[in-house]
Amino acid sequence: MESNFEKYGVDVVNTYSVKYDISSLMHYGSHYFSKNGHPTITPVNPLDMPKMGQRNYLSFYDVKLANMLYECNAQCADWLPECSGDGYIGPECTCVCHDGLVGRCEAPSECFTQSDGGDYRGAQNATSRGKSCQSWSDQRPYSHQFTPENFPNTGLGAHNYCRNPDRDIRPWCITTDSVISWDYCDVGLPSDKCDFRECYVKPDGLDYRGTVDTTVGGILCQKWSEQTPHTHEFSQVNYPNGGLGRHNYCRNPDYDGAPWCFTTNPDIRWQHCDVGRPTENCGLTECYEHENANDYRGVVSVTQTGYDCQDWTDVTSVSLNYDPENYPNAGLGDHNFCRNPDDKQQPWCFSTNPSIQWEYCDVDSYSDSCGYTECYVNEDASDYRGTVNATGDYQCMNWTEELPDNLGYNTQNFPLYDLDNHNYCRNPDGDSHAWCFTTDPKVEWVYCDVGISNFICD
Repeated sequence: MESNFEKYGVDVVNTYSVKYDISSLMHYGSHYFSKNGHPTITPVNPLDMPKMGQRNYLSFYDVKLANMLYECNAQCADWLPECSGDGYIGPECTCVCHDGLVGRCEAPSECFTQSDGGDYRGAQNATSRGKSCQSWSDQRPYSHQFTPENFPNTGLGAHNYCRNPDRDIRPWCITTDSVISWDYCDVGLPSDKCDFRECYVKPDGLDYRGTVDTTVGGILCQKWSEQTPHTHEFSQVNYPNGGLGRHNYCRNPDYDGAPWCFTTNPDIRWQHCDVGRPTENCGLTECYEHENANDYRGVVSVTQTGYDCQDWTDVTSVSLNYDPENYPNAGLGDHNFCRNPDDKQQPWCFSTNPSIQWEYCDVDSYSDSCGYTECYVNEDASDYRGTVNATGDYQCMNWTEELPDNLGYNTQNFPLYDLDNHNYCRNPDGDSHAWCFTTDPKVEWVYCDVGISNFICD
C-alpha cells in the first residue's frame, strides 16, 4: 500500500513543465487507501482539500499535459510566440489559456467603456455582496445556459469572472451561495481603469478621451465625480456618452465649443482646456493603395474648388443614406473628411456650397503618402499592413499570382485587406493570425510572425 505514496523527482518523471495539479482527475483523494478513516494526504492549504480526488472533469493542467505528451501542436510553425502564464499552444495553433485569459494569455484588463459593462473582461470574481462567483463552465451548484456557445464574444469561459453576456444593467455572475443564485458585481465605472488616448476627430472635441486635466488658465480640474468646490449635474447617469467618471480629465459632454472642466478654484467655476487640434494625435493617414482611393482614411476636408465638406452625419448625407450602415468599412462617421464610399473615381464629399451638392477632393497621388507599417491594433492582425513575407523556411507567394484551387483571395473579393501586387502576410478572412500562401508546392499556406498587436499605433 505504501508504494502508492512513493515520491519521485523530476529526474525520474517528465512533467513537461506542467506544474503540480492538486485538482487533476488522476490525483488521489484525501482518504484514499485509509484504513482508519483519517486522511492519507493533506494539502498545505486546507482549502484545497475538496479539490483532491475529483472525477468530474479533466482539469486545465490534465489537458495541457496530454497536449504536451502527444505533441498536439506539432503541425504549428515553430515561430509562434510563447503564451503567457500557464498557457500553451493548442492543436489549433493558438494559445489555450487558464483562468479565462484570452489572446496570448495576458492578464485580464479591468478597462471597459460601455455603460452596462458589456465589454468588461476583468478578473472581479465576487459579487457586490461578497458572494463568490461560480465558474461559467460549471453547472454546479446552479445549472444555466450561459456558455460561450450560447453567448459568443461575451467573455465567458472556464473562469468565474463577472461578465454581462445578456446585456443586463451591469456585470454579474452566478454565485456559489446556496440561497442567492446570482448577483451583480462592482467593477467600477466605465473608463476608470483604461489607458486614455489623446486622439479625437470632432471639431468640438466631443469625442476627446485624453488625460489633459488643466484649463487654459492653468487651473487644475475638479473631478467629475465630486461636488466640491462646485456642485453640478454632470454625471455618467446624466451624460452616459460624455466620457465622464471618477477622474478630472477635460471633456465636452454638453456639446460646448471645446473640452472643458470645472476648476478647483472656488472663484472660477469652469474653463475650457487646450487639448490640441483634432486628429493631431490620431495617426490618421493620407496613405491609400486603391487607385480610386476608396481606402483613403486621411483628413482632407475641402473640395477641389475650396469649399468645406459637410459632416457625413449632416442631413444631406443622411437623407441619401450615406452612413456606416449602408456603406460599412467605407470610413464614414461623425466627421467631414473626404471619402469614396460608392467607388467613384476619387474621394469626394457633400459641399457646404448650396449651389453644389457634392464635389471631388484633391488628395495626394496614389500611394505617394504610403509607408508600410509593422504596427497593427486588431488581435487577429486583420489590419496588419507590414512587409513580413516569409516564415520559417517558407517564402510567401504574391497575392496576384494564380493561387491554389482558385480560392479567390484577391483585391476584388477582399478589397479592404491590401491583397495587391506583393507577397506580404495578411489576414483577409478572419483567421486567428496573419498568413500567406507559400511558394513551396508541398505546403499550401502558413501563419506568419508579425509581432503582437498594439493598443494604438503612432
